Order: sequence, then C-alpha cells, then structure tokens
Amino acid sequence: MTCTIYILAPVDFICVNMKNSKFKGTKFKNCLFFGCDLQDADFFGASFENVYFISCNLKNIKNFMVNDNIKIIKKYPEILLSQEMKGVLAAMSQN
Repeated sequence: MTCTIYILAPVDFICVNMKNSKFKGTKFKNCLFFGCDLQDADFFGASFENVYFISCNLKNIKNFMVNDNIKIIKKYPEILLSQEMKGVLAAMSQN
C-alpha cells in the first residue's frame, strides 16, 4: 500500500531529522526546509513548487532533480550590522 502525501499549504520544516525518509509521490508547494537532515531521503515521483532548502544536509538524496521550482541555499546569508545597530538591537532585546 502506498500513501501519497500532498503538501499544498505553506509548511515550514525547521531542524527536522528526515534521514532515510521516503517522499514517494509527495507534492511540495510553498515549503521551506531549514536546517533539516535529509541524508539518504528518497524523493521518487515527488514534485516541487516554490520550495526552499536552507542549510540542509542533502547528502546522498535520491531521485532529486534541482529545477526552477527548487532553491538550495547552503547557509543563511550573513547580515552585516554596524556597531550602533548592534547596540540598538541589544537594548531592544532587554525591554
């Protein structure tokens, strides 16, 4: 018996261990994977629309073809802040 998962609503997966997961026929739409471990995951027959993978372990994933509907960002971009801005943010965080 095969279970097909449809993820059509926006879903965020943050720091989820998905090692060896099988996403056969899953339809991913408007999804974010951030800091997830997807090592050895299998995406056979999966489809993607507006899906981001940021800082994820994608080692040995199977049946995964990068296309225009998938964005892979190896690490979150660094934000450069002035010392003045760092001080303002630090003060705000204590209120």
